[in-house]
Amino acid sequence: MKDNLNLTAMQSELRIIIAADTLRLHNIYGADAVANLEQAAIENLPVWQNMTTLFGFVVHARIASDFPVNDVLHDLTDYFLEVIPRSAMIGMYAQTPITGICQWIVENAFVRWGLDSGEKGTFTIKELAVLAQMDERAVRNATNPKLTHPLITFRDSDGATKVERAEVLAWLERRRTYKKTVYVDTAGQRDFSKNGFVDLTDLWNFITEQAQRVDQDVQALLTSTGLMDDYRDWCAGSLSHDRVFNAKGFKSVGESLSFDVKAFVLAACKPYQAYQLACVERMLASGGGEK
Repeated sequence: MKDNLNLTAMQSELRIIIAADTLRLHNIYGADAVANLEQAAIENLPVWQNMTTLFGFVVHARIASDFPVNDVLHDLTDYFLEVIPRSAMIGMYAQTPITGICQWIVENAFVRWGLDSGEKGTFTIKELAVLAQMDERAVRNATNPKLTHPLITFRDSDGATKVERAEVLAWLERRRTYKKTVYVDTAGQRDFSKNGFVDLTDLWNFITEQAQRVDQDVQALLTSTGLMDDYRDWCAGSLSHDRVFNAKGFKSVGESLSFDVKAFVLAACKPYQAYQLACVERMLASGGGEK
C-alpha cells in the first residue's frame, strides 16, 4: 500500500494537477477556450468525482453497482498514466511536486476491476500485494513451495513473475487482509435495525450517497450538524480512537435526510464503537497500554 495514502492527500494532489493543467491549456489555447474550466467549482468536475469514487474502490473496496468503471478507467488511464507523467509543462506549472497518488489509484483501480470483471488474466506480485494489503516481500514469501498452500506463480515471456487469475482468487480468499469488492445498490433502501453499517467507510459513504440523492450539499450538511471534523479526520486517516460519538449530530443528519432517526443513530454508533475497540486492541498488542 502506498505510504500516507488517504482521501485528503489524493484530493490535494488532484487539485494541484487540475490547476497546473488548466494553466497549461490556458497558455496553449487562450483564455476563452478554458474560461468555463477556470470558473468551475473543482468538486463538480467529473475527474474530481470519478477519482474520489475510484479511491473508495481501491482503498475501501466499495463502489456503486451502476458506476461505469470500465469507461471511466479508459479515460483516466490515458490521462494519469500517459499525459501527466509525460508532460513537462504540467510539472512546470504545478505548485508543488506531484508524488503519484492519483496515478497509483488509477493503476490499482484497473487491477481490481480486472480481477472482478475477469478482463485481466494474470497479476504481478506487486499487484497482489496491493489487493491483499500486504508488503510485497510477504507476498513473495507466500510463494515458498514448502508452505501448505503456497502461492503458485509462473515466469512470463517478459521474465516477470505472474500469477493466474484463478490462483489469485483462491489465494486472496485465504487472506484476512483482503477486502472483496462490495458493489453498492445506491438506489436501494437500508433497514438500519437489520443491516446497519459494516464500518465507518460504509457509514460515511451512505450519508454522502443519500445526501446526493436529494440534492443536498454534503459538506454543508456535515458542517451544520457538527460532523465535519469527524468526516475530515476520517478522510485524512487520522480519526482519533477516543473521539466521542456525536449522537446529536447524527440525529440531525437523520432528520435532514428523513431517516428513521432512532434506528439510524443507533446503527451509526456501532461502527464508531468497533473502530475504537480495534484501535485499543492495536495499542495493547504493540505494548502501548503497558504502564
